[in-house]
Amino acid sequence: MFNVLSIDWDYFIDADGEYRERHFPDIPNENYAKSLQDAIWASRYAEDDTLLKVGINPAVYQLVERLEYVPYMCVCDSHKYAYTFSIQRLRETGNKQFNFLNLDFHSDCRKDNKKLDCGNWYSILMNEYRGNWNWIGWKDSYTKGKPRKLQFSSVLDIDEIDSTTWDMLFVCRSDMWSLPHLDNEFTKVFKPLMDDKNGQVQKGIWDSRYDRLRNDIEGLKIALADWKRGVRK
Repeated sequence: MFNVLSIDWDYFIDADGEYRERHFPDIPNENYAKSLQDAIWASRYAEDDTLLKVGINPAVYQLVERLEYVPYMCVCDSHKYAYTFSIQRLRETGNKQFNFLNLDFHSDCRKDNKKLDCGNWYSILMNEYRGNWNWIGWKDSYTKGKPRKLQFSSVLDIDEIDSTTWDMLFVCRSDMWSLPHLDNEFTKVFKPLMDDKNGQVQKGIWDSRYDRLRNDIEGLKIALADWKRGVRK
């Protein structure tokens, strides 16, 4: 068995499903140009002051303390790369089966798209390889239609996770589902963990989108305020 722990940063964002549905962008996939993704988030921040109040679940710090020993780590913006890198490491280590745990607000088992993407990579991996398949989500995560072989739990038990010796850690930032103002926290959590490990790190993944968008957000706020004043006249 090849043991893979996969972490989607959106799992640790402290916002329930109702809040995400009302305040996060309604985006079905990540296949947008980065410039368009930035524009979408900037517009959200400009009109919604509550976003900056959202933080993270501090349990992520307790978890990463238990993962310093993991020999191989990948950090990317998209979860679809978990499929690619997991298979690559499985073959390199001579293993045939996975023992997989995914911490994620979403199941990543969508069936409406056959092409590999961030929303279906897990179901494709399950269909192609044998193994044990587990998902830790939220109580209000959407579970309808998940594969029977996928074991779901809404309880984060760090001691239970720590009972497995993980061969690989995959971390994704999931840019369209994770708030940009938390990017620096993402870096604070995971960048030190990458030290002295083999693996792959996507270029620019430690950069903050919010720092880049700050001026655009302020400009949009001013424009929005001017527009509202004009409407009231």
